[in-house]
Amino acid sequence: MKQNLHTARGQATLFMIVGLLIVFLIGLYFFYDEVEALLIEITLTETEAHEQRERTDTAYECLEYYTEQALELLRKQGGYIELPEKNLHVERHKLAYFPQNRSSKDMEREVARYIEGKLPENCFKREEEYSLSTTGDLEISVELSENEILIIGDWPLYFTKEDTGDLFWLEPIVYSSQSSVKILFETAQELSKEENTIDYTKAYYGLEGMEISIIPFENSSIYTLAQE
Repeated sequence: MKQNLHTARGQATLFMIVGLLIVFLIGLYFFYDEVEALLIEITLTETEAHEQRERTDTAYECLEYYTEQALELLRKQGGYIELPEKNLHVERHKLAYFPQNRSSKDMEREVARYIEGKLPENCFKREEEYSLSTTGDLEISVELSENEILIIGDWPLYFTKEDTGDLFWLEPIVYSSQSSVKILFETAQELSKEENTIDYTKAYYGLEGMEISIIPFENSSIYTLAQE
């Protein structure tokens, strides 16, 4: 009787151990399945993050390129005229010039419009891996300081891979560059105030060995002084 009781208890214990072992193995299987799924998800996230960084770098390079183009256009609108010391009709040896009726805000808007017109047409035009979509237009904000120009681009551009559903978007892109355009403009403004309005043709007319060239630009004229 006692032996049968011990045998029954032993069998019950064995069944319990086997049952716990089965539950443990099933739990382990689902645990590893979840871990594997999580690892796949993490890998996809890292891949998307890498692709996002690459596309953001590309957008930054485009922004840099077209900002420098816009600045070059601004630089061509103004400059400094070097005056011959022996024939000075004004006090300064260097005279800044810039188109009249312009402001710093005008220049900032001009740079922004230029970039907004170029970037969407030329950046990512050869994108093959992802389809592109957008929820709005590229917005460029420009700030000119004495020695720098700061550009911030907000471009709601989305990249989608149809076969996997991978999705990422561009982060805001920021670019800054050294630029003395604002100093040039303000110097020209101050000179205009001091002289009331500088009449370049009167200031330099008849200087020996010098001639004045007039370059039309929009509604203004740029006067430059050059050696004959």
